[in-house]
Amino acid sequence: METKKNKTRNLILKKAAEVFSAKGIQNTTIEDVTKHLGKAKSLIYYYFSNKETLYKEVLENEINALCDEVNEKLNSTVDPISKLRMYFELRILKTKELINLLPFKNHLDENLPFIKEMRKKYDDEEIIIIKEILQEGAKRNIFYLTDLENTTNVILTALKISELPFLISEYIENYDEMMDSLIDIVLYGIVKR
Repeated sequence: METKKNKTRNLILKKAAEVFSAKGIQNTTIEDVTKHLGKAKSLIYYYFSNKETLYKEVLENEINALCDEVNEKLNSTVDPISKLRMYFELRILKTKELINLLPFKNHLDENLPFIKEMRKKYDDEEIIIIKEILQEGAKRNIFYLTDLENTTNVILTALKISELPFLISEYIENYDEMMDSLIDIVLYGIVKR
């Protein structure tokens, strides 16, 4: 059962996530969060010592929620091809939703050292997810893998490249179509068989 204290803390995190997502961390102030929350600034400072601490917890919550959603989706099917497609689509969708919240922009690592650590943790989890899908597909003779590590790294690199349009706004106009093609190329290649 959630206590009143936890309920208040979670409400602050939810509202802060909305503000950080809309404005980005650099353009968000504690005042912005309190205004959105409709509470006094002292309430936020009761739970969080500063904006960076609040942001760190918001980011951890969002990453944990993403991981939970990924696991739930991946457990909904046994087909490795569907799992890989689902993972790509969910990862790309969440990147679009959370671009201002997640640490992709503005070299935030230098000002907030925990971001690099969180990104590494998420990357490590992503590697495990991709490897498990690939191993399952190889074991079931659906995927042909000559090198699991290399294939995992290629897929991870493709996913990181899919973040580029969010960093360079004029980069790609037909992003969704491009990502569908990327998923198809990763899954099926371009060589006729």
